[in-house]
Amino acid sequence: MTTETTETTRAVVLKAKGIFCALYNYPSVPFRSIGRPCWAYAVRRARVELATEAAHVARVAAMSPEARTDRAAHIRGRLALVPMLSDDWAAVSAARHALETELARLSA
Repeated sequence: MTTETTETTRAVVLKAKGIFCALYNYPSVPFRSIGRPCWAYAVRRARVELATEAAHVARVAAMSPEARTDRAAHIRGRLALVPMLSDDWAAVSAARHALETELARLSA
């Protein structure tokens, strides 16, 4: 195994463990009660999330500096409007988190 493959595998397993613990309350619920199919789902979901994140990073890297600045300004404007989106706290929190994450990626 190459170092890159090992790093990728480590990242997938780490993300899968986080997903598994969040979805199935793993430390409190024993693994034998949850089962391997749930672990397999967490691994598949981790792979998809990491691939999506890598694609987004590549898309941002391909943007011109002017486009990044324009996009960041647009996101800041949307962040100001997030509290007015809904009375549902969870939806507002999720929208804010998504916008802040995208803004952080653009700024990096």
